[in-house]
Amino acid sequence: MLTPVIYPDKALSTPAQIVTTFDDNLHNFATALGQMMHDMHLVGVAANMVGNLQQIIVLNGKFLNLEQETVYMVNPVVTVIGTNKHRAIEASPSLPFIETPIERPAHIFMKYQTLTGESQEGEYLDDVAHVIQHEMDYVAGQTFLDRIPKAKARLLKEKMFKLIRTGGPKIKPHVHGAHCNH
Repeated sequence: MLTPVIYPDKALSTPAQIVTTFDDNLHNFATALGQMMHDMHLVGVAANMVGNLQQIIVLNGKFLNLEQETVYMVNPVVTVIGTNKHRAIEASPSLPFIETPIERPAHIFMKYQTLTGESQEGEYLDDVAHVIQHEMDYVAGQTFLDRIPKAKARLLKEKMFKLIRTGGPKIKPHVHGAHCNH
């Protein structure tokens, strides 16, 4: 089973390579990546997040209300970016325990290939466009921390490393009720 690498693993800051061979190895890896995404209840994942430097992103169609349950995009390229913005909270299993709001274009056009090498084009809006761009940052060797001011990124990394050292956030026991947000 695949598992995410944790920041500052070099795979997260290294641009992925273009996929040139569309074979069973690619299909098996991408399928395993998609399975990890579903098992972890993620909305998307990029190959870099498991230390594999191939230009592959996978989207969770169930969470994103897409026609397919799992969408595989190989060698994705955004070709047109709209001017309207979409703001969402971003997080990652490769950056555990932290999240932050990020603003991205709300409308994109892109080209990519399927797992068999077939060329595809698509237009994506709002949440789907946001998730695609988040995953494409990994393909480019970046994370959402590269999209915020350096001082804020430093504080979030310090928080993450502290929580990793101490075993994660401690949740105090309490009576569940209308005031809960979980």
